[in-house]
Amino acid sequence: PLLRPLLGIPGIAGIAFVSSFTSSDVASIMTKELFESGEITDDERTIFVAYQYAGLAVILNTINTQAPLLPIALLGPIILIEIFCKILGANLVRLIIGVRNKKNKAKEAV
Repeated sequence: PLLRPLLGIPGIAGIAFVSSFTSSDVASIMTKELFESGEITDDERTIFVAYQYAGLAVILNTINTQAPLLPIALLGPIILIEIFCKILGANLVRLIIGVRNKKNKAKEAV
């Protein structure tokens, strides 16, 4: 239920959402299967992919190299900031898609 208001994607993508934290390969395959089975639209897939790949390497590197980062800052706030940026980036893509769709509907109406 959180994914629709958070990213504009259906809750069925929840498992792919969780797997995007551990492996981009698994999440991308799951996203492809959701799209091919018709459970998410092309726009929802685009938004979800923007979320998955924005800063994914940064999060994985932060988790994998936590020992050198500990003297700089606590690991938790760093990951929260990275996740916030991922959600912000996906919602920017969502906004752009929404504006594009409104323009296309206005052109069709004319």
